Amino acid sequence: MAYDHGKYEVTLLGTGDNQAYSISGAAVGMHGSWSPGFQPHIVRAISGRCIATGGMTTGAVFSIRNVAGSTSSGAQAIGATGDQFTSITFLTGDVASGKVRYVQNLSTKIPVGSSLIASITGIAAAKFFTITALVEPTWETPANSASTMATG
Repeated sequence: MAYDHGKYEVTLLGTGDNQAYSISGAAVGMHGSWSPGFQPHIVRAISGRCIATGGMTTGAVFSIRNVAGSTSSGAQAIGATGDQFTSITFLTGDVASGKVRYVQNLSTKIPVGSSLIASITGIAAAKFFTITALVEPTWETPANSASTMATG
């Protein structure tokens, strides 16, 4: 039996309520992000869950991206699909409570100084979502990354 040693889940955090992202008819753009602190990480899977009650009438598509630097502004975070390595699609009529959509068998490296972001590219009726990533650290020394510098 194989075990997932060293892998763990992280929730991509939003700016407002920190874990759920309110999607409205005009809410195209970044809705969640996560960044490695000291060690680069490899994304192995992504899942998404609608946490509001009732079905969706228009569906939703989240673009999952590896973006260097700041994720709160700029063309990479708003609308465009540059740096996308996968997506999560919620179908029209999905039952909101308990339905989980996922993508697995990924191997995208998120270096220190970059962010994993979830950006909505398909419009949805107003709903709340959580996006979670299964990640594992890469066991490199921080000195191998140009973005990591020792202090003092």
